[in-house]
Amino acid sequence: MKTKLTSLLVFFCTLFLIQCGSSSTTTDEVSTTTSNAQANSNISYRGLWAPSITVENSHDTDDPTYLSNNGFNLVSVIANVVVDANGDITTYTDEFELDAVIQRYQAQNFQILLSVALVYSEDGTMDNMSGATTFQSTTSVDIESVLDAYEPYVSQFAAYAEENNIEIFVPMNEADLTLGTPTDEEFVFDYTLASNWGQEILETIETAGFTGKVLWKSGMDYSNIDWDLDLTGYDMVGVSISPSEVHRSDLTGLFAEDVERIITKMNTAASEDGVPETLVSEFGAWGLSEAWEDSEYAQIYETVFSTALNSVDGFIAFDNLAERNDGSLIYGTAVEDVIQSYFLESND
Repeated sequence: MKTKLTSLLVFFCTLFLIQCGSSSTTTDEVSTTTSNAQANSNISYRGLWAPSITVENSHDTDDPTYLSNNGFNLVSVIANVVVDANGDITTYTDEFELDAVIQRYQAQNFQILLSVALVYSEDGTMDNMSGATTFQSTTSVDIESVLDAYEPYVSQFAAYAEENNIEIFVPMNEADLTLGTPTDEEFVFDYTLASNWGQEILETIETAGFTGKVLWKSGMDYSNIDWDLDLTGYDMVGVSISPSEVHRSDLTGLFAEDVERIITKMNTAASEDGVPETLVSEFGAWGLSEAWEDSEYAQIYETVFSTALNSVDGFIAFDNLAERNDGSLIYGTAVEDVIQSYFLESND
């Protein structure tokens, strides 16, 4: 009996050692694979723009380990301030909603970009907004009154950004695609209003004590319109780039030409106004009438990267909500491969 027990013990110990050896080999193989690809330090800001990252399970990319392994070093977080049809601010993103995401990524040494967004919703709820991050009322709302009511939220989140060691702050996401004159017939964008407000709000941010970098994040397509914005006093300026249906048949030609025009106009303005850094602060595909092919999405990212690579300080890649099909996704797609090819560099 004793011999049988001894034999069984030897058998199971041997089996255990074999399993441990197998697991050790697998781990070594994984470590070797990941060690051959390091973050591309030639691109200072390698970011993710995931508009609903504060909502659990909204983005498949919402994982610090996954993003780090793919070369990302920055995550954008949005604080929404919602205005209703009467021009009243009725709801906004609570600081507690931001805390969990920010702390999770800061623990993995990610930089944080906090962007405050003024958004319009007829009934004042987050369910009926007229766009993910823009205020475009079709009713006669007094925009100056809205901005007066909005300013304390900018101050609040600027102070929050300083208290939480956030590196980059945006006082209004895509202000040039947000501010204007709402009428009963249409919404007329007002670049002068956006530009003037952008200058005035800098004092509010300074008074709130924020000492990080302030980013002017544009949303308008400047490929065929003049850049008429005063960027004086900003540390960074960024543009949003997404193709239209017109570009779909020529993503390497026409789209690349428009990307180059946008980047040139931004860099010229930044140079004239003394802005040290420029970004492609959001790029990808969103708001499409139908889903495009995976290869087309990948080409969008490739075109933006290859066109702007030596002209900007960083890129912030857009990732659509996981359950939507009107824009580009990153996780497990050809877009992911393109991002890896630019955000990572091989040691082989």
